[in-house]
Order: sequence, then C-alpha cells, then structure tokens
Amino acid sequence: MSSRYDNSEKADVKRRHSQDLSKMRSIQCKYNSSQRRITNLAEQIDTLSQEKRSIEEKYSILLQNHEKVLEEMSQLRMQHEESMMRAREAQIHCDNLSRINSNLNQVCQEQVGQNNVMSGNNDKDLNDAESKLREKLNNSVLLSIQKKPLQYCSYPIQQKWINSIIFAIQKTNINKIPPSGVLKKLSERIMKLANETMKQEKERERETIMLKEKETKERADQVVEMEDLDSDTNDQINEIKPLAVNKENQKGETSSRQGDDRDNSCKLM
Repeated sequence: MSSRYDNSEKADVKRRHSQDLSKMRSIQCKYNSSQRRITNLAEQIDTLSQEKRSIEEKYSILLQNHEKVLEEMSQLRMQHEESMMRAREAQIHCDNLSRINSNLNQVCQEQVGQNNVMSGNNDKDLNDAESKLREKLNNSVLLSIQKKPLQYCSYPIQQKWINSIIFAIQKTNINKIPPSGVLKKLSERIMKLANETMKQEKERERETIMLKEKETKERADQVVEMEDLDSDTNDQINEIKPLAVNKENQKGETSSRQGDDRDNSCKLM
C-alpha cells in the first residue's frame, strides 16, 4: 500500500514537473518574443531619433537663414524709409523747380518787353548792319572771278547759313542778360530731366521690392515645411515609445522647436 502511494506521488510530482517545464518553455518563448519586439522597437526609436536629429539640424540651419532674412528685411525697411524720404525731398525739389520756372517765365516776359523797347530804338542800325553782313557773306561763298555759286552749296542753303549766323549775332548783342527764349528752354529742360529721373528711380524701386518679396516668401515656405516634418516625426516616436517602456522600463526623450517672423525695401535715389 505504501509502495503504491509512493508511486502515485512520484507520478504526480513528475506530472507537475512536466507541466512546470512546459509553462517555463512557454514563458521563455514569450520572453524571447518580447525581447525581439523590444529590440526592434529600440532600433526603430534609434532610427527615428537619428532622423529627428537630422531634421533638427536642418531646422536650425533654416532658422539661421530665417534670421538672416529678417535682418535683410530690416535693412530693406530702413532703405525703403530712406528712399521715401529722398522721394519727398525730390518732390520738394520739383516744387521748387516749378516755382523757379514760374519766376523765369515772369523774367522772360519782362525781358521780352525790354527787348521790344530796345529793338525799336536799334532797328535802323541793326538793319544796316544786317544788310552789310548779308552782302559780305554772299560774296564769301561765291567764286571770286565768275561769281558763280559753289556746286556743293546751293543758294537756298547759303541763305539758311546766313540767316543762322545773323540770328546768333543778334542774340549775343542783347546786353548782358540771357535772351528770354534761352531762359525758358533751360527751365523746361530742367523740369523734364527731373521728371524722367524720378520715374526711372520709382521703377527700379518697384522691381527691387518685388524680387525681395519673392525670395522672402520662398524661404518662409521652407521653414513651414520643416516645422511640419519635425512635428510628424515627434508623433511617431511618441506612439512607439510607451510599448518599450511598459515591458523593459526604458525611458526616452522628445523635443521640438518653433519660431517665425517676417517684413520687406528698396532703394530710391
């Protein structure tokens, strides 16, 4: 009876031992499987961390470029303000030129009146001098013996040259004050030159501002794209990391950065 009991007890012990071994093998398999999963997750975390560091480096470079863009925009703003100030000064200068032009027109009118008075007194002497001058010039362009007109200078052209020379001499004989026509033409050319210069400078300013705005927009778009990519990477790490921490009590770290600012110039002489 005792022997039968011992055999039964040994059989129970052996059976329990076999069950324990089976459970241990099952636990070992699960443990190995968990270890492999943990290893794979750790490798994925390392890969994502490396990608995150690479993205952070690129993001840092873009931030530096963005700071340079902001500095350039600040300089452009200062240049734009300076250009606007110069434009106002140019407008004031144009107004002054307009007033000068009005004064010159008034002086021209007064000069014309004086010239009319003086010309009335000197008409006779001037006509005599003009006749003598015409005769001398006519004689100088004719052949000395035959008195024939030169072939390369016809009579109408001779008369034009003579009239031009006489007109120039008459202009130089009006005291010391410039003729009214000269003063008027001078003021008109000054106003025309000022208007053309201002138009050219405004066109160059507009082209420079458009180019700088285009470059600033392209750089800002690059910064926004890198911010979105960095945010997606952080989300992937946050989804994978809790699985490894619950099984091996591992810890991880995540970080992100953000930053933005912008503005725009041009130079107007």
